Amino acid sequence: TAVYHDVFASRIHAELDEELLREAVARLMARHAVLRTSFALSGYREPLELVHREVPAPVEVIDLSQLNAAEQDARLHQWLEAEKRRAFDWTRPPLFRLVVHRLGANRFELALSFHHAILDGWSVATMLAELFGVYASLAQGQSPRLPASGLEYRDFVALEREATRSDDARGYW
Repeated sequence: TAVYHDVFASRIHAELDEELLREAVARLMARHAVLRTSFALSGYREPLELVHREVPAPVEVIDLSQLNAAEQDARLHQWLEAEKRRAFDWTRPPLFRLVVHRLGANRFELALSFHHAILDGWSVATMLAELFGVYASLAQGQSPRLPASGLEYRDFVALEREATRSDDARGYW
C-alpha cells in the first residue's frame, strides 16, 4: 500500500533545463546506492536489499504552463492525491520518483515521491540540497564538487549484523 509513501514538493522560481535535471539526478543515483535499491523479501535465506549497478533516472516533466493559476493548483492537487496512492514495487528500482510540473517560463514545482524504506526526513533534505547543488553547477558549466560520502549504509548494516552475533549485545538488549 501507499502507507509508507511520502511526497515532498517544492515550488521553484528558476529556469528549468530538463536535460540538466536528468543529468543531476543520474549523478546522485550513481553516488548513492540507496537510489538504485530494491528489496527481495523472499527467494533468499533472508530478506535482502539489492543494489543495482544502473537504474534509469525516474524524472517526469508535466507541462501546466498553458493553464491559469487556479487550473494549475487544481491539477497539482489532483496529481498529489493520485501520487499518494501510487504504490512502489519493492522488487523493482528505483523506489523514488521525481516529477516536475512546469508552471511558467521561470517557475516549476518539483515533487519527490519515495518509499520510506530508502529515505527519511534528514536524508531527503540532504538529497535535495545535493540535487540543487549539482544542478546549479551543471547550469553554470562547472563540474559539481561533492564531499566524500564517508560511511556507506552497508557499513552500518555490517556493524549491526556483527552486534547481533555478540553475546554482550544480546545480553544488553
